[in-house]
Amino acid sequence: MAETDFTQLLNTLIPFAQEMISKHGEVIPFGSSIGVDGKINLNTPYEEHNRPTSQLVIDIITQAFRKSARDGKIRAAGICYDVQTIPPGKNKKTDAIWITLEQRSGEAVDVIVPYKKRIFGKYSYGNFFTTNRRPTLFVHER
Repeated sequence: MAETDFTQLLNTLIPFAQEMISKHGEVIPFGSSIGVDGKINLNTPYEEHNRPTSQLVIDIITQAFRKSARDGKIRAAGICYDVQTIPPGKNKKTDAIWITLEQRSGEAVDVIVPYKKRIFGKYSYGNFFTTNRRPTLFVHER
């Protein structure tokens, strides 16, 4: 189920991130979750005219998803934001969409999609790559 949940989250997160890049030239942090009922929710905890720092937005989303996970309301979640990273096989930093994905089973992965600004305000996207990560949303305090 995690693969299906992750695919659904990516199919929600990536197009919205690309829309933000087209409009703003960057990804303003946001998230998406899948409820236990299978419903997908998009979470954007900011107003465009009054936006806090990216890290604060990521922290707000993380805390909200942790609470929803602890309360048994969601089965998967993802947080999306803008970074600069060096893709595998490259030696130069590039802008990228960074997506953290987690599932209640404990599976956690980062999906990174490099992008570049082209002429006339267009953007191109490279091949994504993934890395495993430690869960931070579906964690249970002991």
